[in-house]
Amino acid sequence: ARVETLEAAERALELDSMDSTVLGFVGCALADIGYPDRALPILRNAVEINPANAQAWASLGSACLLTRRVEEAVQHLTHGINISPLDSRLSIWGAMLALGLMQSKDLVGALHQGELACQRDHRSYLPRIVVAGIHLLREKPELALQALNDAYRIKPDLEPAQVLPLLGRELGNSLLKLR
Repeated sequence: ARVETLEAAERALELDSMDSTVLGFVGCALADIGYPDRALPILRNAVEINPANAQAWASLGSACLLTRRVEEAVQHLTHGINISPLDSRLSIWGAMLALGLMQSKDLVGALHQGELACQRDHRSYLPRIVVAGIHLLREKPELALQALNDAYRIKPDLEPAQVLPLLGRELGNSLLKLR
């Protein structure tokens, strides 16, 4: 899938490297498959061409998070969410924002954004994993387990490989040991 994604991204850039939507999706895909440094200039170009492209802003924030530019990540994710308050992807974007806030040690803000992300999509396990990690950092293991169980309710085949990249090895393993 990674090779196919990379080929599709390259092909999309060949077809239209000046369309903000194309650039936003290509940058997002590149970051998702492990090329956040390559994605960053593409996503910056996407938001420069069209500052109203909320998906590109959220992807830029996510790519910044992957490259440990936490302050930028929070700023760009917040902006993307604010300019597209009815977007169907707000749950995922909010989960990423909660991760950024968690990494910046703002656990109150992280919990707020994480719970909001859960509220925005009752079918998404990802924000529930993030909320569980935040509760664990706040030393509330019973609430962490509750959020983790909710994630398993949504995705019964949830695997460590889907938890550890979000929360990191140490926090992710601590969370999984609660179950």
